[in-house]
Amino acid sequence: MKDNAGFTLMELAVTVAIFAVLSAIAIPNMIKWRNNAAYRGAVNTLAGDLAAAKQAAIRANSNVVVNFTANGYVIYIDDGDGTGDADGDGIIDGLNNGAQDGTETTLRNRTLATGVTIDLGASTFAGNTTLFDSRGRCPTASTGKVRIKGSHADHQNDVAINRLGKISVT
Repeated sequence: MKDNAGFTLMELAVTVAIFAVLSAIAIPNMIKWRNNAAYRGAVNTLAGDLAAAKQAAIRANSNVVVNFTANGYVIYIDDGDGTGDADGDGIIDGLNNGAQDGTETTLRNRTLATGVTIDLGASTFAGNTTLFDSRGRCPTASTGKVRIKGSHADHQNDVAINRLGKISVT
């Protein structure tokens, strides 16, 4: 009498076929879910980082600047640290100039996930830059919105900041 210890070729072929069908159904949904999660995460992270920048401006009693690029953003304290007073006017040259110079502290240097971008053409921030002052507010020239886009057509949100420093996602 023979001892059967294993699978037949037919059993193995049926198992592989079932696995292939299930994979064909599941993998596109998993990819879509991953892209949605990356997009939602980027929008929420930007809103959270802007709120943290506002709090840092109040805490440091200084301007905090956010510079947007197509694939991310940099947030730093614009206090003129590391710059001198070359013109002798008693004001540190790098103070509140909207550019990161000297040894001004970087709070965040964020690169967005693959497939998620900032639409600079739709940004209404002058020079793709905004700032929070020492009271957590935005000067009129720094109010506006920035658009986050994902890999799908329905992935598009605006993150806006008003004069009082209120951050909203629409």
